[in-house]
Amino acid sequence: MEHEFWHERWQKREIGFHRLDVHPLPTTQIESVAKPSATIFVPLCGKSLDMQWLLQQGYEVIGIELSEAAIQEFFAEHSIPYQTTQEGPFVAYRAEGICIYQGDFFALTKTHLQTVTTWYDRAAMVALPPAMRVKYVSHLQHILPPAATGLLVMVEYPDGYWKGPPFAIHTTEVLASYEANYNIEILPLLPGFTLGGDANVTERGYLLFPKET
Repeated sequence: MEHEFWHERWQKREIGFHRLDVHPLPTTQIESVAKPSATIFVPLCGKSLDMQWLLQQGYEVIGIELSEAAIQEFFAEHSIPYQTTQEGPFVAYRAEGICIYQGDFFALTKTHLQTVTTWYDRAAMVALPPAMRVKYVSHLQHILPPAATGLLVMVEYPDGYWKGPPFAIHTTEVLASYEANYNIEILPLLPGFTLGGDANVTERGYLLFPKET
């Protein structure tokens, strides 16, 4: 998906992917993959309330988001003062405990994530069509520190039920994407995030632990 697609979604406020509450998975599972005060990477972070919750638990957060509006809204809605600096292809928004890079995920390098010990993907992989997901998974594993653990949340629904995004990603794809490098714990299904609930839409979490090399 091209950059303009996401800029237009934010401009038109077509942001149904943004939850109005903290996702239940990190509140119950983050300690399974992240030590206290760990630095957690949140790809395609939007203005997720999960980031503020992670900060409140004492974690450091690094995010990457294409939309300038999303980042500015995050800081404004939580009354967090920030500073910006131009760093190569990114504008870096920094505040106590958090840095969000505004720009293209695929421009991130290992240097940007060298302090990361965990990553949390709730809305990144499911936002991308199949070809881009392959590219995303490859680049993510290239830039993450080898010892970083992961907490993933994937959306599931029957074939053809939705056009996407979010796209349905089932366990078979998660395993194909990550099991070469990670031991994967599959968590039980959760009710989907759709407003009012939808029995056809569910979410599943995964805990990823690097295999010893």
